[in-house]
Amino acid sequence: MIWSGFLQVRFIQYAIIPILAILISLVAPETASSRVIIHKKEKFYRVHGKTGAQIYKNILKSGTKAGNYTHAIASTQVNFELKNLKGHLTSRTCKVDNVDIVVSIIYTYPKWVDRRRATPKVRKDWDRFMLYLRKHERHHGQIAINTAKKYERVFKRSRGSVAKNCEDWSRSVERKIEPLIARYHRQQAQYDRREHGRYGRIRRAQIALINGK
Repeated sequence: MIWSGFLQVRFIQYAIIPILAILISLVAPETASSRVIIHKKEKFYRVHGKTGAQIYKNILKSGTKAGNYTHAIASTQVNFELKNLKGHLTSRTCKVDNVDIVVSIIYTYPKWVDRRRATPKVRKDWDRFMLYLRKHERHHGQIAINTAKKYERVFKRSRGSVAKNCEDWSRSVERKIEPLIARYHRQQAQYDRREHGRYGRIRRAQIALINGK
């Protein structure tokens, strides 16, 4: 027996909010082979200045935008895509045998182009600033990867009824995905608040850079 259905799932993501339309075909049983596939890419925008204050002022002028909503020193853009979603029917149940969750992550950072003109102190402050900035954005990426693994488990563990033409499978997935979406969004926002707070690493690194001469 072959069953196909059309499922729309809204994934609210850090920086990007797409709607995924997923075509699901359930055919003969296959060996389970679910994967979380990760693609990472880095982009840069140029900043100028000799002193830390000049550099930071130029960052604020030239910085990136996270999802076209918030001006940012750096950003992590994430896109989740479902591929190879396959499953099979028993006499009563619809279930998934395979699903690949593709996580595409784009990190955007500032690139300082006046390093040779600056003092050793400013260079050191910049290197420290970039170290913490990269750690910060990569943690955003790791939150996305961890969430993708949870998405994969939801698809694999959800079941539908043949008597209902497997339509309840789609509804079951959506009910389970919704709290994961909300938790993902909270985790990203809470992490930003910690890091940019008064005693956060990013905050301290920013102040050290601004004071560098």
